[in-house]
Amino acid sequence: MLTFLRLLHINLHHCKAATAALQAFVVSKNIDIVLIQEPWIIEGKVCGLTIGGWTLVHGLDPNPRACLLVKRNLSFLMVRDHCSRDLTTVKIQWMHNSGTRDLLLGSTYLPYDQKDPSPTLEVKTLMSYAEAHKLQLLLGCDANAHCPQFYVPY
Repeated sequence: MLTFLRLLHINLHHCKAATAALQAFVVSKNIDIVLIQEPWIIEGKVCGLTIGGWTLVHGLDPNPRACLLVKRNLSFLMVRDHCSRDLTTVKIQWMHNSGTRDLLLGSTYLPYDQKDPSPTLEVKTLMSYAEAHKLQLLLGCDANAHCPQFYVPY
């Protein structure tokens, strides 16, 4: 059972070199879970993240903007109701005081060109789900600071 996690959060900006560097870092530092936005994609397939001992997780969209890399020795469930092109969610168990507790881990991309202000309806729904089921939620996100909702005039 988990008592701690080695987590990493990164936006790869669809970059092959960044993906290669991430792959080497994950292996050398024995990272448990990576929350990723904008993975390197070629012809609708996430590339460069096939690492022995880790599982790549993302929704069914062929061009995901959010995904997770999860070490294979971790027991996790993909939460399909909360996975899409811009959101990937898994549930893991970890030790908390004298018992176990479920933890939701999510990676989300918040599009800069969305009509509604952040967070997206998908993220709000995930937050409501976590609250309703009394689950802790750790969410890594690319909030696109250049988004109009973050504009501050000088």
